[in-house]
Amino acid sequence: VRMTRALRASRRALHSEVVLRRRPAANQPVCLSCFEPRPQPLPPRTPAPHEVLCRTVYLSVDPFLRCRFNASTGVDYTQPYALGEPIASAGIGEVLQVGDAVRGLAPGDLVVEPFDSFPWQSVAVLEAAKVQRVPPLLALLLPPSALLGACGQTGLTAWCGLETVGGGRPNGSDVVAVSGAAGAVGSLVGQLCKRRG
Repeated sequence: VRMTRALRASRRALHSEVVLRRRPAANQPVCLSCFEPRPQPLPPRTPAPHEVLCRTVYLSVDPFLRCRFNASTGVDYTQPYALGEPIASAGIGEVLQVGDAVRGLAPGDLVVEPFDSFPWQSVAVLEAAKVQRVPPLLALLLPPSALLGACGQTGLTAWCGLETVGGGRPNGSDVVAVSGAAGAVGSLVGQLCKRRG
């Protein structure tokens, strides 16, 4: 198992995680009392052969995550958060340690988990197959956090929705209606339309 010098130096330190303490009342906002920060020993555990240990750099907080705080999400593509378990979302981490069977990742690499399974922990163990390495050149061209928004899954969903579902490129005389324009994807659709005139 390969690890960074920083990890070896801090093996007895603590890290923190944020768990769901309670669900918000029906039709009420998620508030601070729904969360509980918990200190944990570091590292949480040594990564198995196909896992990576990462220091959390960025976490995404998207509007669609609100349904995960309910006992039922009402959708098929995501499950509710479990009480007493860490909150999870898309995230970016710095690799600290890789399992013996992991290829193509090394300590110091930035990785992105573009879906909603990066736990809200300062240090997290992730399945290597679920993360993607951020090419160092890309990290020089744009802030890595953009991969959780306009240059990531959110932006790709907006672009594909506009280009394929929305019927292609709108021109200056078209009126485009976006049912969820206040959300992450919908607001980007609005920006794409505005840029096109």
